[in-house]
Amino acid sequence: MAGMTPEEQNLIMRKMLMANSPLVLKKLPTVSGSYGGTSRIKLFNTGLITRLFLDISLPYNASVAPTAISGKSVFAAIPKVQLIDFDGSNRINTSAYLLEMRNAVRNYCNFGGGAFLQSLSGITSTAVGGSNAFVHPQISLATGAQTLRFMLEVPVCADLRNGDLRGMLPAQFVAGEIQVAVDIAALLNNATANDDFVFTAGTMTLGTPTITVYQEYYSPQPINGVVPIPAMDTSTIYELGIYTRTTDNIAAGQEKLINFPIVREVSGVYIDFINNARLGGASIANDLNFFTVYANGNNVLYQCDGFAQDYFERTLLDTDTQQGTNFLNFASGPISTAIFGNVQLALTPNAAAVLTNPAVEVCFESLYAKGAALGGATV
Repeated sequence: MAGMTPEEQNLIMRKMLMANSPLVLKKLPTVSGSYGGTSRIKLFNTGLITRLFLDISLPYNASVAPTAISGKSVFAAIPKVQLIDFDGSNRINTSAYLLEMRNAVRNYCNFGGGAFLQSLSGITSTAVGGSNAFVHPQISLATGAQTLRFMLEVPVCADLRNGDLRGMLPAQFVAGEIQVAVDIAALLNNATANDDFVFTAGTMTLGTPTITVYQEYYSPQPINGVVPIPAMDTSTIYELGIYTRTTDNIAAGQEKLINFPIVREVSGVYIDFINNARLGGASIANDLNFFTVYANGNNVLYQCDGFAQDYFERTLLDTDTQQGTNFLNFASGPISTAIFGNVQLALTPNAAAVLTNPAVEVCFESLYAKGAALGGATV
């Protein structure tokens, strides 16, 4: 490949890998967890990892039925998911709720499947695998022994469906560990409406959660003695993180500023706004209604009000997101903070909003070169 640029060599190796190497899906042993604890699952040291899928089962027994499903549905039960690399760095560090939103955006599909429609109608779903009645995720408002069961996709490379393997994680090492860490909420229900819990009201005894990880990876096959490893893809980190929940400096009609992570190529921002324990204060009047991205304090890179923001989200997902839930999609033109320097996200609640203990949760989707000097997002 003499005379080729590193980018050209990487593209050829990527195409050879995708054309000639099997994309394997491996089921790992199921592990038990605990409510209020963190479950850590060691991945297999094999292949070039592209994605993970988590099969999460949360059993409980309801002696008094819950009255409603919260705005975050089952995803409130998993406040944090992390993918921890060999060197201890977090490639993924976000909540299940924001992770599910990222997956909807990148897969161009309904955010949360049937989960939020169930929240609105209060229906009970008991899914039977393989039948026309299958509903994902599984959730019920009935009494007795029940199980919340749902899948979470954990991306490792930037966009496998569109052939973008940047961030693909080499795992073919004798020593060292790659881990998935899953935090499980201490409780599933709350006495009053609170979107940080799965259910409103109810009385339940909690069982033993289980998590099964499915590891997806390319198994490189040599071609004429050459193993096709795209060097630039495997030396790039895909990150869904710098996850933070902040409560300070949030006021009606005033900008709340959050710094972008530095030295990264940011392709997406995922946001949820909690007001009076509900997503968006449970109404447009008490939600965020203006979104701005500034470069170096005064250059506007993105700016729109709540109506326009809803339009952009609807045209991509063909549906609304939950109240208080938004995303900024920069996939077609990522924002490089190495070029622009100080980039800030400004979120503005409605000027007439009634705010009670407001909080904003944000995570950034980005790429950076492995080994680059980094800094987090200062809130």
